[in-house]
Amino acid sequence: MLLIVGLGNPGKQYKTTRHNIGFLALDALHKHYRNVWNLDEWSDHKKTSAMISEGRVNGQKIILAKPQTFMNRSGDSVQQIMKWHDGDPKHLLVIHDDVDFSDVDIHIQFDRNAGGHNGVRSIIEKIGTKAFWRLRVGIGKDPKIPTDKYVLAHMSFFEKIALKSKLKQLPQMIEDQFLKQ
Repeated sequence: MLLIVGLGNPGKQYKTTRHNIGFLALDALHKHYRNVWNLDEWSDHKKTSAMISEGRVNGQKIILAKPQTFMNRSGDSVQQIMKWHDGDPKHLLVIHDDVDFSDVDIHIQFDRNAGGHNGVRSIIEKIGTKAFWRLRVGIGKDPKIPTDKYVLAHMSFFEKIALKSKLKQLPQMIEDQFLKQ
């Protein structure tokens, strides 16, 4: 089983915040791969505290998941999904925002520490390893605004346009690195 998790916060008030890049990325991936991977519609999976869409890629089950536990407790949901499906952390890709990269950067990496990201820290603590894939989407930072306020602020019109362009790069990055493992 392959698991792609997008990090964010549930609720309409957070939909267009910088911290919800993971949810927005999953929506873009779902749209892009819907027919290719035969993805289901999003459904509320209470046992794993996540919105889930399942499909198949290269003969394997693939699950897209948006934890509904709020960012700082993302690990609770990821741990439940991995237990429910007997998942292997090597087949986990977590997509999240990253203030350490400019708003044009995207990096896919394996076996990295949390780097100050509370959602990633929660996942590492709950699954007991940092040996999983991360797709870090840069959002930049404003030194005049505290980080917690910056990530929870809504994106500007120009940030949304730039994000659409970035999200178009994700399928190729995922195919080239995560799916070829």
